[in-house]
Amino acid sequence: MMRSIAGTLLAALVLSATAEAAVIHVTPKIGPVLNDDIPFIDPAMIVSQDDAGIVLRPKPGYYILQIDFLLNITDLQPGQVGFGNAAVNIDLFGGVRQWRELPWWIPDAKKFDTNGAQIGGVVPKWAGNQDAGQDTTDLQNILIETAPRSFGPEGVDPRRTLAVPPYHNDLSYGLGSNYDDGEYFGSILIEFDSLAGNTGGVSAYVTQGSTYDADLMLSAAGVTGGAAQSVSFSIVPEPMSVALVSIALLGFIALRPPTRPARD
Repeated sequence: MMRSIAGTLLAALVLSATAEAAVIHVTPKIGPVLNDDIPFIDPAMIVSQDDAGIVLRPKPGYYILQIDFLLNITDLQPGQVGFGNAAVNIDLFGGVRQWRELPWWIPDAKKFDTNGAQIGGVVPKWAGNQDAGQDTTDLQNILIETAPRSFGPEGVDPRRTLAVPPYHNDLSYGLGSNYDDGEYFGSILIEFDSLAGNTGGVSAYVTQGSTYDADLMLSAAGVTGGAAQSVSFSIVPEPMSVALVSIALLGFIALRPPTRPARD
């Protein structure tokens, strides 16, 4: 049933080609870094890290990295109230692959109270959150859904404001404190061989999307996806390799003939 619903929604979502449109963005973030036997790595193994990527030191085996994904919508047009649905593709490149022990999409499982002090009303944050492609482990066509017709009262049900700030990210889930530029919607675990000089990365982009209106109806009109965003990973060369390169460069400089002064 879920596959059927996902297929119907995907067919209904078509990105707008208009100049003025709401833009749905997706951003990958680097979460925890683990050794191949699961424990967290020694922080000294991280050479540098920022929003663009991470540089690690070589070691035996491979690293496991948790990559988290954030969603936000900007430039809502007249008649568009909030985020509706999105289909997202995630691509792995270079020496990156899904972790062999958990090679699939891990959806955000957070729940919301949608009716305040009344009894009940606890529902999943997302109406749907699954890899809805032909291959449910290829990270293509990950469908992120809301169900506006089921929303609770305005100002009470947080689902009305998904993907717009302030976001509903729960840092107790292990999310980074820098996750302030989007709504968390899920993660993947990747493995990355820790050989000196290895490089790779993860990119993500929206292929289809929709908003909801004042009548709580979904519409794909006037919606587009932002540019693909990525994070990169690299392993620094072995210290000996760096030293050899430096010696070779010194030798090259020493062998160069002296430069003759220009003649007048």
